[in-house]
Order: sequence, then C-alpha cells, then structure tokens
Amino acid sequence: MNSTIETMLNHRSIRKFTDRQLSAEELNTIYEVARRTSSSIYLQQFSIIHVSDRKIRKAISQICNQEFINQPGGDLFIFLADLHRNYQLRKEAGLTADRLENMDLFTQALADATLAISNSLTAAESMGLGGVFLGSIKNDSEQVGKLLKLPKFVIPALGLLIGEPADRSQLKPRIPKKVMIFENTYPEKEISRADLTKFDQEVNEYYLKRDKNARDEMLAYYHKQGLIKR
Repeated sequence: MNSTIETMLNHRSIRKFTDRQLSAEELNTIYEVARRTSSSIYLQQFSIIHVSDRKIRKAISQICNQEFINQPGGDLFIFLADLHRNYQLRKEAGLTADRLENMDLFTQALADATLAISNSLTAAESMGLGGVFLGSIKNDSEQVGKLLKLPKFVIPALGLLIGEPADRSQLKPRIPKKVMIFENTYPEKEISRADLTKFDQEVNEYYLKRDKNARDEMLAYYHKQGLIKR
C-alpha cells in the first residue's frame, strides 16, 4: 500500500486543533492542489475564501451552531460554487447571462467545489494536518453570503476547517460494501435492516467511546432522520 492510499484510508474528521495557524507554505500547497483538481468541461467554476478575520469566523461558527469553528487554532476555508467569473467574461463580451441561469452549470459548479475541497483535505492530511468538512454553512447560506460579500452567481458550497490535530479520533465505521457497491445494475433485492445490523453495532461501540455527539445506535439515528421506518 502506498502512502497516498494509506492517507486516504486513514481519513477521519478532526475538530480539535493546536493553537497554531497554517504556514504560508502549507496554505500554498493546499491552494495549488485545489487548483489542479479536475473540473467539469474545464470551466473551473469554484473559488476559495480563506477566513482569517476572527469576527467573520465567529459569525460563521454561530450560523453553523458549532463552537469548535471559532477555536484559536486551525484555518477556515469556504469553498464556493462560482459562476460569477463566467458572468463577468460574458458581460465584457457583450453577452447576456441567460446561459448561466442553468441548473446543469450550477450542479457542475457544485461538483467542482466538492472535488476541490476533498482534494484539499487529502493534501492537508498528507502533511500531517487534519480537518473537517462543514456542511453546516448551509444553515443560512444567505447570511454566509452576506458575511463574505458574495456577488451574483456565487454561493457557498462547503466549509473546511484545517489545522494541526490536538487529538485524533478513531476511524468511524462505514456502511458495508455489499449495500453500497454494485456491479452493472442496481440490485433488485431491497436492502434490509439485517444488512446493517453489524454496522449498527460497530457505530454504537464507536459512539460509546466518544465524549461528544454520542448516539445510541445508528439505525435509531436513521429513523429519527426519516431515512428508515421501524
């Protein structure tokens, strides 16, 4: 197993960091990896905002309802689905923005941002850093947009907090391959609760060892979220 695969297989969310900020070299490496990420039809429809202003960072932590975002250490990044650059280019060329008001382009921009943020965290982990994705910025995308002064055709896709880990959590269990990975076609057989029993037990044991965000069992959590019926 090479070091790249080993890094990816050892991914875990890190929410507690030492007080140090990322170095200029670390930041540049993350940015370069993001820039080199594959993008849909080469449009590269994403941007990154590095949130170094503590007031903005605190406000985002409140929107996300996650206090750890405002800790002294680590660096906060907001990845954006960005059609504004293309809007500016079309405007300069005397073209309308009609083609940008297109769901396909919007989903492509979201995909670009998602791929870039994933690669960025993998790069950070390869340097001994850790991080956590922040889907919680969607709690109030409009307010996040105002804080970051986002122009038309730009929306926040995901947040990312990266830093030097103060501790490392255990690897979180994953849904078994047999209910996730298929050959050629989607299976006709319905997935049953029995298929997830072992996974449920593993998740239960995992959360019992955590001091925060403990959940009694994953199936109960899925039920609460409306994903399964009792």
